[in-house]
Amino acid sequence: MAYDGAGCGTGAPEGGAIARLGHDPGGAASSPGERVHATLERGILAGDLPAGSPLDPAGLAANLGIPESAVHHALGSLAGARLVTTTPDGRSFVRVVDLGEAVTLCEVRASLELLVGRLAARHARPEDIEELRQVVKAMAHAARAGESLRWRGLDGRFHDRLARLSGNAALSAAYRTVANEYELYLCRSPHAEREDLREPTREHQCVLEAVARGKGTRAANLLHEHALGQVSRLRALAQDAAGSPRDPRAGFG
Repeated sequence: MAYDGAGCGTGAPEGGAIARLGHDPGGAASSPGERVHATLERGILAGDLPAGSPLDPAGLAANLGIPESAVHHALGSLAGARLVTTTPDGRSFVRVVDLGEAVTLCEVRASLELLVGRLAARHARPEDIEELRQVVKAMAHAARAGESLRWRGLDGRFHDRLARLSGNAALSAAYRTVANEYELYLCRSPHAEREDLREPTREHQCVLEAVARGKGTRAANLLHEHALGQVSRLRALAQDAAGSPRDPRAGFG
């Protein structure tokens, strides 16, 4: 699941946060464990369950009206997706991604972008291009209005759609995992993004035009450069933050 711009919370979740996640027993997932996985993933990426929040299986089961075994299954799968971390004594928390890890994630993402760009340009159909055009158009509107949270949600949608257009399920899954992990960092550190969103919006427009024209090498290079720009910004932040203590909750999983 890609981030959809619903919002990022801070601090520990309020008592009713879990109940507000909106568990859907009739959702597309086939089992209780898969449905609660989708519910918790949505809450984590929206910030309703902020990084570092404890995840108590009994409390989650009671609030969501499902068996506790389904919660344990979901927490295990979320740990596999690197959205949840489990301590040696068996407690689970929403994963904390620190600045150093964010740099690494962006470096991995930059490498993945090379393959995403080439394959998306090869496989994109006219209706796919039109869908991406509407996303970029909405990004431009959000940039002009200074709606950074909405812009970031659209950015996630754009990149996730490109990854899926690659036609490579393994690549798409790997890309989504890295993107979701990075979103955990951005929810805690929104200042890592550029303040003026007009230039990154233009970069997305250039990527779109390259994909639309079937120019895979150009699309790949543009996406790669776009990601490397974020790596550079994060490294600058890391230099400023040198010596800051690492959150212990980031050390497991």
